Amino acid sequence: MGAKLRSAAVSSEGAAIAALAPLPSRAGADSAARASWAAGHHVAAFGDPGSGRTVFAERLLRAWPGRVHRITGSPALREIQFAALAALTAHAPDAGTRSPTQLIAALAAAGDSGERAVLLDDADYIDDASAAALAQAALSGSLRLLILGTSAERLPASLRAAALEIDHVRLEAITLDDARVIAEAALGTALALHDVDRLRHLAGSNARYLRALVLDARDSDGFREVYGYTALREGWVPNGRRVGELISLRLSIQPAPVREAVLLLALTGEVPVPLAERLATPESVRLAVSAGLAELVGGPVPGRARTPGSIRVCGGLTSPTVLARVPEPELRTHAEHALRHTEEMTAATAITVAIHASQVGVTLDATRREAIAGEALRSRQFDAALLLTDPVHGGELSDELCLLRSRALFESGLHDDAHEILAPMLAAGDLEARVWSAKMSAAFGLTDALDATLAPRPTDEHPAPEVLAAWRDVLLTKAGGIVPASALRAHADSAALGSEVRAAALQSALLLDVFAGQAGAAAGEAIALMSSPEWEIVPLTEQGDLVVTLFQALLATGSVTGDLAGWDDDGWAALRIMPTLYLFADGRRSIEAGNAKAAADLLHQALAANGTENRFGIGANLAAATAAASAMLGDVESATELRDAALQLLAAGGALHDETERLLLPAQLLSDGPAAATAHWHRLRDRAHRTEQRYLLMRVLHDGWRLGLHEDLAALSATAAQVQGPLAAALAQYANAAGGDGIALERAVSGHLATGHLLFAAELTTFAIHASRQDGRRLPVSPAMHRSLAALAELRGVNTPIMKRVRIDRETLTEREFQVCAAAVSGSSNSEIADLLFLSTRTVEGHLQRAFGKLGVDTRGQLAPARL
Repeated sequence: MGAKLRSAAVSSEGAAIAALAPLPSRAGADSAARASWAAGHHVAAFGDPGSGRTVFAERLLRAWPGRVHRITGSPALREIQFAALAALTAHAPDAGTRSPTQLIAALAAAGDSGERAVLLDDADYIDDASAAALAQAALSGSLRLLILGTSAERLPASLRAAALEIDHVRLEAITLDDARVIAEAALGTALALHDVDRLRHLAGSNARYLRALVLDARDSDGFREVYGYTALREGWVPNGRRVGELISLRLSIQPAPVREAVLLLALTGEVPVPLAERLATPESVRLAVSAGLAELVGGPVPGRARTPGSIRVCGGLTSPTVLARVPEPELRTHAEHALRHTEEMTAATAITVAIHASQVGVTLDATRREAIAGEALRSRQFDAALLLTDPVHGGELSDELCLLRSRALFESGLHDDAHEILAPMLAAGDLEARVWSAKMSAAFGLTDALDATLAPRPTDEHPAPEVLAAWRDVLLTKAGGIVPASALRAHADSAALGSEVRAAALQSALLLDVFAGQAGAAAGEAIALMSSPEWEIVPLTEQGDLVVTLFQALLATGSVTGDLAGWDDDGWAALRIMPTLYLFADGRRSIEAGNAKAAADLLHQALAANGTENRFGIGANLAAATAAASAMLGDVESATELRDAALQLLAAGGALHDETERLLLPAQLLSDGPAAATAHWHRLRDRAHRTEQRYLLMRVLHDGWRLGLHEDLAALSATAAQVQGPLAAALAQYANAAGGDGIALERAVSGHLATGHLLFAAELTTFAIHASRQDGRRLPVSPAMHRSLAALAELRGVNTPIMKRVRIDRETLTEREFQVCAAAVSGSSNSEIADLLFLSTRTVEGHLQRAFGKLGVDTRGQLAPARL
């Protein structure tokens, strides 16, 4: 995706931008352009304004030994013949008295004094006469041309013809990796990835605007520090001067009809072409496209019914950045005009227009307001829903708007206000208000409150009692209470209930199945539902919960890399799942694989994105997972801090409560020692037994063995035999593998490797080797065991008690011994360590042997990095 920075014509900002690190996605384009230029060819680079064309050219010319003449095209001078050529030769004596013919001759003669290049920036706006002269000079060999523009089609005719023979590269929109480089270079610190992505979208994947947005946010105190990451503050909007001025300048050179069309498209977002032409005019829309400020999307497809396609702003322009500096009276006029067409708009477009209209005091009728606010909630646009349900923008609220506002308040963290606004409806016994109030209570484990809210009333009429009973069971389960899965399935199958409670009941039943050991069946059922026509009628909130349940099921089976029913990125994006959950899912997968460093990075970012959110215990679960990753790396301070945070949040309960406590075991062991961890483990084991959560019991038994808290592998294997999935199949072999059964060991290790559980495979292999040595047995090392031991090289920094690795310790070793061991742990050979520390190889070997003796190990493979 394209990276657009600043023209070198503005030297102060150009120098700052040129200092940015090369963008990852531009490596191929950089290499191709350098090769062409080195071979003596002319080069053209095309991309939108701000795509980094000028920086790209400066890198290319960095090693150029000759002289470089720079010309920047200007729309104001486009119609003045020879304007650009005159600027190029203005340094020559008597330049102002020369005729066009003399200017062309001087340009051609300039080539005789050595290698010269002309950098044509914004070449779209070079006047025709100068373009013809430069093209002729280039063809004659007098000059080398480096052309920068938006596209070959928009160049003056003579340059366009020359460009057919010129090597060119396309600078596409910037990727997420590019955006991270730009943002972190501007801030000088690590930025949470979900915020990088948000800024990239706000900037229209335009590098210049992205950098401006980052600096605007910095100057307006738009960032906060969370768990070592910089993150955007909640509620931050792009209203700084930099990006506003950049876009205002860009629009100021356009005719009034083009500016009007761009502003209307910024108000609406992407809309069908016919609607855009009714909002503006066909001619202004066409001109906006020709100017590169709007683009057509879709359109006629061979073999299908003819469709007109849609249109949207482009070139780095986005609704928030375009509208940030529009005067309020002008914005109100355009908003009132657009609102007349809301019946023709999609829900997303209507929301966008309604938001902008409400912000400048334009009101909607009550019916349309309810419909649009409801769509805003379903698409998780909570700020929009709050704006559209604000009494200030429409007087007294209907019951429907009160409910919508309560939900938006709750989602925005204003829990007391969310309850307060429902008080009149609750007093009147309104069914929807009671269900929603109970949901809010359940989110924080307030089961007594939800019971009271859902209690039957004499005034309840059919089917209210059945609906309330179903919601009570569902919400008790979500809050961590115990409800039989059979009761939840009965609700899910009841035709008398609505789609929301039925979907919620099914999701809760499937999650219970996962922890009961039936994750394979639960995953299959979830995927079948998500692939069926019925999925479309499942409310968005329950769709998100079902996706989380599917992830838990895949995690439980060990099949976290499996294909999810062929869903593509657009399918997942349509669910509008919170960034926290994406990061959390990747972090949990990394923990399962043993890649604690990646897990800690992802999960810390998820914590930054999550903020103080802890509904249904999600914050506690996230903190516990991050604590586990930190403990695997020996980071005592982080593991302890996060363990304490998770313990404080556990009171909210939630269906993941027991899983959260399981995840806390490694941090408990690292922070409080074996006695406290063992007591915690016994509580978890006994609870899993009592509640018949066989999957959870299997994981507790496995974790306890890995952490050195028990040695009962028979119990682990017996439990795993009752659980579905490849992870359980591997764990079922542990008892026999530990007893010296080579076939069982091979099956278990191979099973772990096949599902990506590298750490589990390495742990079992090292345990088996150590046990065989203690028993005086000779254990043949199979190919699978070799692969598992090799995998340890990919898990640097990770340690668990069963591996019997020892962390190097400054207090035990001399400084030189510590340095040698640290280099050995990082993967360096003895000769590489010798070169690094300016020692002989023999001296390095001596330091290692003395360190091994002090630490009680035999080989470097038993070493682990120092604790953080």
